[in-house]
Amino acid sequence: NNPTEQSRIQSLGGTIAWCGAVDKTSGKPIKHTGVYRINGNLALSRAIGDRSEQPFVSSEVDISTKVVNYEKDLFVVVASDGVWDVLSSQDVVDFVFDVLDAPLPLTLTKRERHNRKKKRDEESFVLEEDRNQHHQQKRRNGSKDENHHHEDVENEEEYDDLDQLYIQKETIQKRKKNMAKLITQEALRRGSMDNISVIVIWLDSSNEE
Repeated sequence: NNPTEQSRIQSLGGTIAWCGAVDKTSGKPIKHTGVYRINGNLALSRAIGDRSEQPFVSSEVDISTKVVNYEKDLFVVVASDGVWDVLSSQDVVDFVFDVLDAPLPLTLTKRERHNRKKKRDEESFVLEEDRNQHHQQKRRNGSKDENHHHEDVENEEEYDDLDQLYIQKETIQKRKKNMAKLITQEALRRGSMDNISVIVIWLDSSNEE
């Protein structure tokens, strides 16, 4: 569907045909219902290999430059035509945000509980040390330890909040890690019959942890 590529291919004697649904009134191709194919075969015009379609399919790299705004841009999805046959760029962007914004689980997996327990033990040790120092100071000052139970309740509530933050962070990181696979599965679900390769590049610094 690139006019420059169409001109190049046709000038070499090749043909380009739309393989998909056509609007009955206008006769124009209906987007995302099919692809353009060279000589009725390949759905791409630049590739390494595919000698049977040379010179129409060129191995010369077609490079485009985009400016990344690291304050606004969150990710880049690089994918093969198996994805773009059935999903538009906006479809993929919407899908990624739908996955990230999906409701969080209410519980942790066995491995997540194990990792969280280790962190909580470390947090509990530091908290207990601070609490003991606080009680010792109060006893030295002659004060009764009337708020001990109240502090424990507050600490339990604090742990609940920490657990929720931990679940949120771990879930988002897991979803980011699996995003390429999820996009692939979505393309297959939508009926893609072509080869699918997906790379998701996360630009936000929060993914480095």
